[in-house]
Amino acid sequence: MLKIQSITNVLEQWAPPSLALSYDNCGLLVGDPNQRVEKAIVSLDVTEAVVQEAINQQANLIIAHHPIIFKGLRSIQPTTDSQRAIILAIKHDIAIYAIHTNLDRVDDGVNKALADRLKLTNRSILEEASNLYKLITFVPTKDLQTVRNALFAIGAGSIGEYEKASFITSGVGSFQGSASSNPRIGKAGEFAEVEEEKLEVLLTD
Repeated sequence: MLKIQSITNVLEQWAPPSLALSYDNCGLLVGDPNQRVEKAIVSLDVTEAVVQEAINQQANLIIAHHPIIFKGLRSIQPTTDSQRAIILAIKHDIAIYAIHTNLDRVDDGVNKALADRLKLTNRSILEEASNLYKLITFVPTKDLQTVRNALFAIGAGSIGEYEKASFITSGVGSFQGSASSNPRIGKAGEFAEVEEEKLEVLLTD
């Protein structure tokens, strides 16, 4: 009888977790990878009803598209459907595996299946996959152009067919360094206020 790890290895050869977007939480979210699989069911989401269906079907593995856990949980109490589903799954030794944006992005994954179903032709990739980040920094007004141009020079601020895109908000920053500090503006140990610009640009890896 196969172990959960054997099944997830096959899934991850098809849709490697490295393809998942940075915010995603794919993989084995609940359960022991060494547990033997009696039966598996597949679902879009994991709800209390889905876990109950697994119990009824005597399945001990749920393979879901959407992760039941996206961010860290401070506690697991029966106050939401997702938390009740997790509690129920743990009580019945049911493992939960999520295969989300990595399956969206793989060549023969979700998007291909949708395109096939819609009988789309002349298909092409709209944009090569990359992780997108927002850089936010605070710059003295007099140094804004120098810093912004340096960021543009390394490719920051590129969005599709546009480049050198940024957003700027003016304000006043304040700080007070310790007696042993060496501030570029102001004096050590003294409170200072400086006219600054909040500079925001997008970056890709």
